[in-house]
Amino acid sequence: MAEMRPVLKDAYHVGLALGMVLLILGLVTWSGVISCRDIPGWCAVYYGVKGPPKTLIVFGDEGLGNPSELAKLLRDPRFTAATNISQQEIDYVSAGNLKQFDLVIVTRARQMSTDKLRAFMEYADSGGRLVWTGDAGTTLTSDDLFLYADDVDANATHELISPWARKDLEEGIAVRFDQYLSADYLGNYCDFRDCTIFTDAQQIGNLVPESGADHRLIYGIANNLKLYGDFSLVEDIGIGSTRVLSVDTQTQLRDLEKKELGRIFPIIISSGVGEKIVYYATPPELLAQEPMLYQQFLVNLYNGMLR
Repeated sequence: MAEMRPVLKDAYHVGLALGMVLLILGLVTWSGVISCRDIPGWCAVYYGVKGPPKTLIVFGDEGLGNPSELAKLLRDPRFTAATNISQQEIDYVSAGNLKQFDLVIVTRARQMSTDKLRAFMEYADSGGRLVWTGDAGTTLTSDDLFLYADDVDANATHELISPWARKDLEEGIAVRFDQYLSADYLGNYCDFRDCTIFTDAQQIGNLVPESGADHRLIYGIANNLKLYGDFSLVEDIGIGSTRVLSVDTQTQLRDLEKKELGRIFPIIISSGVGEKIVYYATPPELLAQEPMLYQQFLVNLYNGMLR
């Protein structure tokens, strides 16, 4: 019996060490430092313990995107075959109910209150994976105010910082959702070009990988793809962000005051620790529909954020 004690003791220490390794792997996977697919078989273990990933699609009344089509494509067994997909109108979203989801995707939600933006910020701060698309959150509700440069610096001009930068009057603070996305919204392409003259979807330009073809969000994407239809023009503000994909419109765009905006614009920007916040200038469900049919973007979004 005495001879068994060292064996049992060794087994205990091995089990304890294995448990610590699994705990550490779980933490670094949850934080986004590694993907579960980086280690063969780890996704099955991770989600076997944690439970299948839960995804929430948040939507509003107007804006770029198609939430029902996004849900349909995510569930499609030809692509991600995702389960646990829920949809929720933006009016009913709160910081508390977001926390139960592993991934939150916001699409077709142009008008959004400052309180809702803060809820998404809190969700991201708690470790949630957030995908923001198009012009979501760029229009105020009736009780909200944009943040201007002279609100931050009394010596600055009265210039809008970003539609994603707001003032919280109740708490007297600046809400800088633009810094979470690492992007500044300029407008939609069709705000500066007359898209009504085209009977079919307009070809905008070439999609250009920016961060290497092996990036998880563009893995397996061909180099000669074209972008069609309206999308949001943004500038990446470079705060801990990575420009993953751009579009070359092949012509100089100008705003309504004839100021040059450029010809190359971000389509995918990732930011945050572990790149757990991703912005798509064109909603991924639109990339997966006619005339583009680039379903691999949707597969990469789901697998890249969760696996």
